[in-house]
Amino acid sequence: ELYPLESMMGAVRKVLPETDVAYFYHPYSANSARMNLVDAYSSLKRDALVLNPQIQNEMATVLLKDSPHNCHCSQLRGTLYIKMALFALIFRKA
Repeated sequence: ELYPLESMMGAVRKVLPETDVAYFYHPYSANSARMNLVDAYSSLKRDALVLNPQIQNEMATVLLKDSPHNCHCSQLRGTLYIKMALFALIFRKA
């Protein structure tokens, strides 16, 4: 919607170079070729973080697997503490 005359990947190429943290719920689209994703990910800032809750065997997440941008494991570790705190509050153990 921000770039109505651009394709999805064209808009991504414009936004990613300026982004510090990107959250992709479903980073792979059937309309996006693998080379487009590689090109888009290569435009990320050096210290940008990509958050993605998907299992790490989908095409797009495999492309990020060994990248310093991938924060999947950090996300999982962080959510453990949040879940435990919520359970403690729910069961009045806090």
